Amino acid sequence: MYGLTETSGPMTLCDGVDGRFHISIGRLSPSVEARIVDIETGRWLPPGGTGELWLKGPTIMH
Repeated sequence: MYGLTETSGPMTLCDGVDGRFHISIGRLSPSVEARIVDIETGRWLPPGGTGELWLKGPTIMH
């Protein structure tokens, strides 16, 4: 389970620890959206891109 203090709860869930998936923080929780964004341009990045993680969900203040 992964959740930032600012999100007031879990944002992702991981089924377990597996060395093949050492860079994954799990699947998104229901009703949560996530994007990886280039912090210089604000553009969304494709899967595998390096940028800032943006989360959206009912437990995050807007």
